[in-house]
Amino acid sequence: MVVPFDPGGGSDLFGRAVAAGLEEVRPDLNISTENRPGGSGTIGYTYFYEQSGDPHFLLGAENAMVSLPLQHEELPYDATSWTPLGMVVEDTIFLIGSADAGWQDFEGFLAAAREADSAGDPLAIAQPTAESVEAMPLQTVLEKEGITVEFVTFDGTAGSIPALLAGDIDGILANPSEVEGQVEAGDFAPVVANTKNSLEIEPYQGIPSLADLGYEPRGAFSQFRGVLAPPDIPDCAQQYWTEALKEWTETEAYQEYVESNVVAPNQIWGDEWLTYLDDVEKGYQEVYETTGG
Repeated sequence: MVVPFDPGGGSDLFGRAVAAGLEEVRPDLNISTENRPGGSGTIGYTYFYEQSGDPHFLLGAENAMVSLPLQHEELPYDATSWTPLGMVVEDTIFLIGSADAGWQDFEGFLAAAREADSAGDPLAIAQPTAESVEAMPLQTVLEKEGITVEFVTFDGTAGSIPALLAGDIDGILANPSEVEGQVEAGDFAPVVANTKNSLEIEPYQGIPSLADLGYEPRGAFSQFRGVLAPPDIPDCAQQYWTEALKEWTETEAYQEYVESNVVAPNQIWGDEWLTYLDDVEKGYQEVYETTGG
């Protein structure tokens, strides 16, 4: 199982959960998880692409599989290059602040960001990829408000958590699973869902989305999580892995992953997933063309 980001982030947690789940439903399997971070995911995805034709490799995929080829035309693959096995959950991205930041809601964040910008010292917000997929909706709102913040790129979310704890940055864009311990401990506070929909699960219940607040942010897609095989594997191998994934989603372990990581079950299998990805790709392309990204 290839994870194209650092250990400890949402992609890593997902990849390891899938590997363990596949071993549960296929006891003869022994699946190791290998992190190949770097280049906002390009290192891992490119390594995975090089395994073309080999059905012994899997990758825990998310929105970067769509955004990376749009931003890097030199890459030899695009969102449709892979063998799609299935999408199994959707994740939500939140703007997370330190509990002692002085702003505990989005209105307070905007006021602090405006003041810092006017003083020539913009707030620093961590984003997990250089392609700004996760930051797109928030950037839309900030542009409308005439506010500049500094988006600082980390390779995944794991590295940005200690930076926020240390006060080196002012906020991060993260999934609930990535900051679960810090939110429960009271160190971090979720401010707004950086998507169209909010979550009705504690401790995120009552935290509005940007759409709830009346904004129409560009690129406000939820973060899908699914599993890919390399290009050009045999049809029988695609069927084997897809069936195993389906079986995992019917287990208690899958339900525990959903609940503990505060994600929404949403399953789309095989080639039908490509249709979903095509819609996501068109949405991102429209945003990039509008912004010149």
